[in-house]
Amino acid sequence: MRFRRQITIEARPEKVFAVITDLPTFARLTHRIEEITLTNDGQSHWRARIGGIPIEWDAVITDQYPPSRFTWKSVSGARNSGSWRLTPAKNGTRVEFGITFHPPKGTELLLGKLLFRRFINELNEEILQNLRTMLTEG
Repeated sequence: MRFRRQITIEARPEKVFAVITDLPTFARLTHRIEEITLTNDGQSHWRARIGGIPIEWDAVITDQYPPSRFTWKSVSGARNSGSWRLTPAKNGTRVEFGITFHPPKGTELLLGKLLFRRFINELNEEILQNLRTMLTEG
């Protein structure tokens, strides 16, 4: 399942980039991500819940061009990949967030395909809105 959202945030691209690449801070953007742990090999381990179902994965950064682009992919666990693209806008930064997420086996069966899609859409919206709030209201 692919999802893409964009939003304009009244903050410089450098400031937005600093938040989205600081994984402990990023984890605070949604209650659905329980923990992000940085590992010694440059990977990160993610623990989350989708509709009450625990899921985990390990991810690596595949591209990082501060302050305009950041991409990742999972290397084990729940399959996903995504990107952040930041472009200067008149009053701040246009933030484009995209993710491709393949639900773990059994998750779709438990939740149903439409409910899973709705949940991921809400998660993406929550992350972007909380990012905006964090950067504009401090």
